[in-house]
Amino acid sequence: MTNPLLTPTDLPSYAAIQPEHVEPAIDHRLAENRADLERLLAVNAVYSWDNLIRPLEDLEDRLNKAWSPVNHLHSVCDSEALRAAYNACLPKLSAYYSELGQHPGLYRAYQQIADGPEYARFDPAQRKVITDALRDFRLSGIALPPDQQARYRDIQQELAQLGAKFSENVLDATQAWTKHLTDEAQLAGLPDSARALARQTAQQRGLDGWLLTLELPSYLPVLSYADDRELRRELYSAYCTRASEQGPNGGQWDNGPVMERILALRHELARLLGFHDYTEYSLATKMADSPDQVLDFLADLARRARPQAQRELDELRTFAREQFGADDLQVWDIGYYAEKLRQHRYQLSQEELRPYFPLPRVLTGLFAVAERLFAIAIRPLDSVEVWHPDVRVYEIVDAAGTRRGRFYLDGYARPHKRGGAWMDGCLARRRLAEAVRSPAAYLVGNFTPPVGDDPGLSASGGHSRGGMGCRGTAQPVHGELVLGEGGARPAGRPLPNRRTAAGRTLSTDAGGQALPGRDFDGAATGIWAVRLSAAPRLRPGARRAGAGDTGRSTPTGGGHPPAGLEPFCQRLHPHLRRRLRGGLLQLQMGGSTIGGRLQRLRGQRDFQRCDRRAVPGKHPGSGRFAPGAGQLRRLPGPGAAN
Repeated sequence: MTNPLLTPTDLPSYAAIQPEHVEPAIDHRLAENRADLERLLAVNAVYSWDNLIRPLEDLEDRLNKAWSPVNHLHSVCDSEALRAAYNACLPKLSAYYSELGQHPGLYRAYQQIADGPEYARFDPAQRKVITDALRDFRLSGIALPPDQQARYRDIQQELAQLGAKFSENVLDATQAWTKHLTDEAQLAGLPDSARALARQTAQQRGLDGWLLTLELPSYLPVLSYADDRELRRELYSAYCTRASEQGPNGGQWDNGPVMERILALRHELARLLGFHDYTEYSLATKMADSPDQVLDFLADLARRARPQAQRELDELRTFAREQFGADDLQVWDIGYYAEKLRQHRYQLSQEELRPYFPLPRVLTGLFAVAERLFAIAIRPLDSVEVWHPDVRVYEIVDAAGTRRGRFYLDGYARPHKRGGAWMDGCLARRRLAEAVRSPAAYLVGNFTPPVGDDPGLSASGGHSRGGMGCRGTAQPVHGELVLGEGGARPAGRPLPNRRTAAGRTLSTDAGGQALPGRDFDGAATGIWAVRLSAAPRLRPGARRAGAGDTGRSTPTGGGHPPAGLEPFCQRLHPHLRRRLRGGLLQLQMGGSTIGGRLQRLRGQRDFQRCDRRAVPGKHPGSGRFAPGAGQLRRLPGPGAAN
């Protein structure tokens, strides 16, 4: 039987991949890589970039082509059979990368390159590959005695399995809870779109009435709009106690023991490598110098943010008491009354804006922004195999017609799909012997799915551009480090206003009706107040607001601008109003970094969700909340600090 994970294809053949293909494919690739690595080290006495690093890239790429589709499917189409196959491979991958990180011959080969004359001729990207690899060897226990190296490998394997178990518990607990309603009065206040989604969910499960779940498209509207306070409390409590010993399913998927074991193993791992604790070990690959520096930063951030947050919360309490007679404001009331305050102050209703932001139109606007900024074209690819009918595939081509990358867009929430939003790698950009292989990425979100004729709302699009504009010569460290004249922006070409481009595309609804000026300017008013609500007073010598002072404190849009800042008014120049409107469009299109982020410039360009955990090439499946990135990082493996 042909194994699609071992068959050379341009992109993964998702329609053909079955759980029974996974373990045989990974076993085959791991055995193949181990044998080829030993041959590679045996035939060379003097090592160079071409006879060591490039062949190692080939080994990594070969394994990644087998593992990346599996890892991705585990995140977006989980099943019992796939989960079993995935978990069976985690210890094998962890063991493989631990072997690489503790391989004395491979370490000596890297050290020889670092000490040799070729190193002085390397560009910055190539040097970083070598220096990071040597650092990671040390963090993988290369200097430990054999018994401690064995313990290191055992710890890494268990951490990989515990990380996967944590993520699976969260998913299972989220999927298990539902609230079946047959009395529409309990849905009072909910937008029509949320009611339609709840009805569709019930129908899909053979139920009458409406079915609420803990998936965000169902959960968030209840917290923001439902008049039934007890319903808000029930959903909030169920959501916050998922995978714990408390709540409606308390103890069934309890991550408490999992977390305790992870913490104990991390501490043991750090002490094994000579660090005082895991925080010091983690910072070995980060910009901060010490745990105290991180704690001081967080304490300073809290000190700066707390006064404004307290003012906004007090204002929200006053509004809720005076307008609705609500004296005891609880955490499940915050979103509800913040939405009421926004409607009261700015005459802004998110539901009134929905017709102007259907997903196809938002994508058109998003692509128009990217095309104007970077002189590229984004075109759909209809012939590519996908894992779900909702998934769309696009290619990016530059002004010369050269393909710069492709990406899968999986934007809608559905059962058996991880929560959150992230970008992940499918294929890394590589300079092959015959040509340059363009990268491919996954762009994943969990937005409200279409209900009937409603095409749904916006999807995030900010992350996938990160790996598409690269022309670096060192494949493992391309991207931010080597972008410049060879990047996506033509030299000397001014960057157009991305918000203006989006505004032209999104200013009418699906029927061609223009967005009313009252709503558009009202939306800008709210965003202006939110953005400035945590800004410092404008006075000579005032310090700039801290990095976290974004105004996104508890009551969304609930605060007045501080003294010294005037609220938005119609007398502002038109170009300022356009910029503020563009802010709304940026938020609707995912302008904030909701999803994965650049973990580090090491190995391939690895992105992860905001929990900043390691990718599977290092510790397969070790992220607490994330399923892990599909790109296997380059050598030496799992020992690198997380």
